Amino acid sequence: MNHFEMLERTAEIVLKEQIGRIKDAPSDSLIVKANQHLFDGNLDAGGFGVGAGLLTCAGAIYYVLDCTLAVTGTYSCAVSFNAHGVSWDIGAFTAPVAGTFLVNPAEIAGDCYFILVAADVAEGAVSFSLFSEHHGTLYGTFVGITEGLDLADMSGKGTLSVS
Repeated sequence: MNHFEMLERTAEIVLKEQIGRIKDAPSDSLIVKANQHLFDGNLDAGGFGVGAGLLTCAGAIYYVLDCTLAVTGTYSCAVSFNAHGVSWDIGAFTAPVAGTFLVNPAEIAGDCYFILVAADVAEGAVSFSLFSEHHGTLYGTFVGITEGLDLADMSGKGTLSVS
């Protein structure tokens, strides 16, 4: 198994865990209602796009985050996500990432919310998820192996651009 296939498999596992956490939310919550379509367990039925690229993050409380992805499959395109702000982040890392878009990236361009968790001392791991701005619809989850020195548990709003 090559490095990309390993990242893809890990991203599938993380995506299933993310969906499990959404299912565990109160059944009348907006996030459960917004993601009901993910609960059937058949994630391949929609012809989702697989994204791979590079994620960088640096900060000392104030962070700057940049992710560029090439998306293949039904939604072939180039995607860029940029965010900055105040959150819990100390250090810097660069990570090749891979994961799955659950929606057409071109239809969600603009403001998105993100969650990022990274633990890295020379080498570590990162999980990065994108959500809708208003109701918490899960747009995609990406994972990677980091290189750098960083501890981050952050969320915020950024801009998704598609070309």
